Amino acid sequence: MMLYDQFLTTLTTQKNIQHAFSSIVYKWNGSHLESYQFLAEGRINIVFRLIVIYNHNLENFILKIYMSDDSEFWQGEGKEFYLEKLLKLNSFSNYPKSYIYNNKMDDIPYSYEIMEEIRGGILTNMNFNIDFQKLGFVLAQLHKIKVKSYGKDLLSSQHESADTYYANYFLNAINCFEKYNGELATTFLKLWDTSYEPDLYKKITPVLIHHDVHAHNIFIDKFGYPILIDWDSARGGIKEYDFIKLKYLNTNFYTKDQKENILKGYLSIANLNFDKNFILYELCWLARMYIFEMKHPYYGQYFPNKEFYYENFINLSTQVEDKSNFYKNYPDKFFEGVIANEY
Repeated sequence: MMLYDQFLTTLTTQKNIQHAFSSIVYKWNGSHLESYQFLAEGRINIVFRLIVIYNHNLENFILKIYMSDDSEFWQGEGKEFYLEKLLKLNSFSNYPKSYIYNNKMDDIPYSYEIMEEIRGGILTNMNFNIDFQKLGFVLAQLHKIKVKSYGKDLLSSQHESADTYYANYFLNAINCFEKYNGELATTFLKLWDTSYEPDLYKKITPVLIHHDVHAHNIFIDKFGYPILIDWDSARGGIKEYDFIKLKYLNTNFYTKDQKENILKGYLSIANLNFDKNFILYELCWLARMYIFEMKHPYYGQYFPNKEFYYENFINLSTQVEDKSNFYKNYPDKFFEGVIANEY
């Protein structure tokens, strides 16, 4: 619990935390904080439950506190708050409501967000049968939402083409690879030179993607329906990119059939095209995660170690042409071929 320990060190005592959280709640809606509970720690944030006396009743809310200061891997903050209007407008309801986002750093020296607490549980904690096709349906519905631009700034008035945006993305990634591992940079640069096809992007319209879909960010509500949480990485992008983390993260929590059912659900109402440019993005993500784990080692059960990302990068880098041809005919087999290790 490295981030939680960092948070405790910053506020020094439980009494200080209680006082800070009480002030946050009172400024938000004039209510009284009865108590709080630490719930979970992510890679860039920590999550608490706030038990609040609200309208003469005890109500639970979620407080998410943003802790990361790594500019090379900064994803964004308060996306649930800013995205809610867009999601509502497009009749998408599989997300937690956000009530307030504050980046003034007044009561605590971090940005934070208060959201509704949904009754149910995280997919990684579930031990009963779940219809995984429903997750495919939810993602297909999300990807119907068209946006004006690519990237994390969904309010941007600068509308780059997909080719320009992803060319810049790859160049920035290569600079990062060179800083930490020259072999990754050389391998990826060669593949980009030989496999990148800018024309593939010409007819693509950016859609809203969550960009952090994996078992630990999928909540199953009391009716058994998937809710996507933790939208900090959300952006305008290409819909296929939402399947990369489902493929590689939390592999211990899915069976082969469950993964295939996600794709079956999606493909029953929408198409997928895992072309060569997609595979370059997949490789880029694997390399970035290898570097992220070098900088921020994770010792829990939910996420792989850096060796996992490196081995899968090397393996996939030798199969770009073959994989793109295979996925063209068998998009439902996208989750196959991951080199697993014990993590």
